[in-house]
Amino acid sequence: MSHSLLAGECSSIQGVLNLADDQSIVDLRTLSYKFYDNFQQMLTLPHILNPTFDGSADVKGADADLIVDSTLIEIKTTKRKDLKRDWLYQLLGYVLLDYTNRYDIRRIAFYMTRQGILIEWDLEDAIRSLCSGTQPKLSELRSQFQKVALAWIHTNRGRAYIRKGEYDRGVEELSQAIQLNPDYAAAYKIRGVTYGYKGEYDRAIEDLNKAIRLNPDDAAAYNKLKKDLSSY
Repeated sequence: MSHSLLAGECSSIQGVLNLADDQSIVDLRTLSYKFYDNFQQMLTLPHILNPTFDGSADVKGADADLIVDSTLIEIKTTKRKDLKRDWLYQLLGYVLLDYTNRYDIRRIAFYMTRQGILIEWDLEDAIRSLCSGTQPKLSELRSQFQKVALAWIHTNRGRAYIRKGEYDRGVEELSQAIQLNPDYAAAYKIRGVTYGYKGEYDRAIEDLNKAIRLNPDDAAAYNKLKKDLSSY
């Protein structure tokens, strides 16, 4: 589908190159030189650009920035050098999506382009710190993560069937999600609402009670649903 914003801008290679303004080019060149000056030795190491993982399709696509010599690196171009915990979770998510350990990732890191610094951790040390000093096996974490990802897929399929009015198929998908991840509050909630659509109010309330126990933050919304169902 064409769009007026794109019309006539890229009729040639030179047209594509002209899209970048001089300031942006200078900025990119500065960042590139900074990396070369500080980490040129990394350029000779084995590397993989934009790696995808065994489980990438399970989360509707996921590719990282690069892997250099068993170090998974996420590139951040921000003026602030403080890290966000969500960034760390994202990196570890990539590690867990490598179900078969195809890349043999041993370290994780952020490269801060504007500061020219590499912040890195040993993978096992990072996991131990996040797990309050315990050291779960990476293979077990990956197995559990895969179940969670598959539960998410079944839940989305269930939603799709329910939107089409195919409640029985929706319940079947949601039940598979719950079997894979028995602590998935959203799956109980959606299945409970679907049981309500089917007129199976006892089952609906049972699922909503379970959802409340698993996710008390949504108790008000779930209790309203229960009250509505109880009035039938």
